[in-house]
Amino acid sequence: MTPPETLRKTPIRVIYNDVDNTLVNNGYDTTGAIQEGPDAETNAAFAAYRIWNATVDVPIVLVTNRGRAATEGIIKRGGFGTKPNYRKAICEGVGILDTGDGSYTFVGEVVSELHSKKEFVPMLAEIRDTLHPELEKIGQEICAGHVPIISPGKQFSLAWDIPYTIKREEGEMIGSSARVNADAFYMAIKKSLDEKGYRKFVAFSHDEPVTEESKSKPLQLTRDNSAVNLRLTGLDKRPTILYLTRLFGLKEEQTACLDDSSLDAFTPDSLACAPANANKKVQEFVLDKYKKDGSGYLSANPGIQGQLDILETILRINMQAAKIIIS
Repeated sequence: MTPPETLRKTPIRVIYNDVDNTLVNNGYDTTGAIQEGPDAETNAAFAAYRIWNATVDVPIVLVTNRGRAATEGIIKRGGFGTKPNYRKAICEGVGILDTGDGSYTFVGEVVSELHSKKEFVPMLAEIRDTLHPELEKIGQEICAGHVPIISPGKQFSLAWDIPYTIKREEGEMIGSSARVNADAFYMAIKKSLDEKGYRKFVAFSHDEPVTEESKSKPLQLTRDNSAVNLRLTGLDKRPTILYLTRLFGLKEEQTACLDDSSLDAFTPDSLACAPANANKKVQEFVLDKYKKDGSGYLSANPGIQGQLDILETILRINMQAAKIIIS
């Protein structure tokens, strides 16, 4: 946990937010078809973001590995992407969704990376179809009888959503995916990939050490709180975030990056922020940046409370900078 008063005083002009797992982990339909869930904290979190996005002059750009449909659902409910000149979101970690006109584009560096791996894109569809018969068995053994679904709208990755343990009834989402053992769900998908002969193509990044061999594999399997993800190796979020920063006419140090599960959404000179429940490698990264030059903030609060604390801290940084200018 880092003292807010000792942080770097550079005003923050835009926030890249990659902690959307908190917003979809409890009773929220990731497709966006159902906009209200039964979980009070989740509903309050979305309400807080709607207030921020409507009233605070520091835009939040949503950054996520989710497909376009799931991203649009979160944008709609949280009121993201409404500020003029900042109507952008990042989907699948690499695609830029314009929340104004609905266009979907990629930066040059990402296009080159996609081109180099284009032969493996059909393999994602093959794996999807090959594992589909396994999902009912996984649902029975791991997910209280509820069959996992594949998140829609993805072009360069697959995401098996961790299913809700209580069924949808009359258009309402009841229950929480948090009740499913996410590690057991990941291991079940991993086992199926192993048994179907895909190990030579897939790096199992969540539970196996990173080696030169694993880095050379074209696909990687990871998991977060709401899904197990299979994506092309080497497609990280950083180049797209850096591109948007240039597009917005900003310097890196005028941006803040929030994440709780991976390092690829942090850029070198941004203010790195994370809630208290971030994984160990993220916490260590943020604390190292704080010790180096005050450019890291680790909240004392987990989850959505940590996110709100981070937003309040950014407002304090901006207010302190204004006081320095005035004095």
